[in-house]
Amino acid sequence: MTPRKPLTAPFLVLFPLLALFFPAQAPSHPLDAAMVLFELREMESGSARVFWTTRNQQAGFKPVLPQRCRRLTKPVQTGSTHGLAKSWIIRCGSEGLAGATIAVRGMKKDDVLVLLRVKLNDGRSFSRLLRYGDASFEVPARSSPGLVLYGYIRLGIEHILTGYDHLMFVLGLLMLVGNSWPRLLQTVTSFTIGHSVTLSLAALGIVAFPTNPVEAMIALSILLLAVELTLKVDPPTLTMRAPWLVAVTFGMMHGFGFAGALSNVGLPPGEIPLA
Repeated sequence: MTPRKPLTAPFLVLFPLLALFFPAQAPSHPLDAAMVLFELREMESGSARVFWTTRNQQAGFKPVLPQRCRRLTKPVQTGSTHGLAKSWIIRCGSEGLAGATIAVRGMKKDDVLVLLRVKLNDGRSFSRLLRYGDASFEVPARSSPGLVLYGYIRLGIEHILTGYDHLMFVLGLLMLVGNSWPRLLQTVTSFTIGHSVTLSLAALGIVAFPTNPVEAMIALSILLLAVELTLKVDPPTLTMRAPWLVAVTFGMMHGFGFAGALSNVGLPPGEIPLA
């Protein structure tokens, strides 16, 4: 019986054409949907500056500030590379923002996420994703290093569990590797290393790739892996012989995608390495 020939080449031609004509049909990273950035930065004067940035108008979306805070200036609307931005200054008394509750009003079940960032005068900073049913955050009154770590661990877990592109790719790797636990551990770890390395490089500004081509490559990685799973060729393809190599290569692309998602919601580059 003659082994089937690889079908990869036609897909390599077809997929870029689909990505060109239907670029907005298959978003990959859920963080791209977090189109609202809500940021509060305490200043030395005892006041705080509020930033509210959206990619487009979200009707009914409103920031809810602590009751003890009063507005000192009117909101000023400015253009932004991340969308429509407004900023104004508030004062929250001698206590500042520590211990206060910050929220978003008007969120619905299927609405976009809100990335809340709070930076205090004592050097502490907090990041939290607000969503329907969990649209408020109480700023800790006292410093705790574990809270910062917990916040980013939680964000990372949410990214993986809701990152269907990651889950599909890793599932494909599991199917490709089979029942060999050492090979499986090597392959999945390689994917994680590739993801982390490029995320760090992009965060530090050492390398940069346009978002759209990266997202297309992420989708292509899943497609090519699916094609490999349908092949029965002799000798085995490179993907079958060395799945760890494919995992680390495409893991690097997935890392660029995550970095792009964090940048698209307006997270300052200096915050990305810690994230």
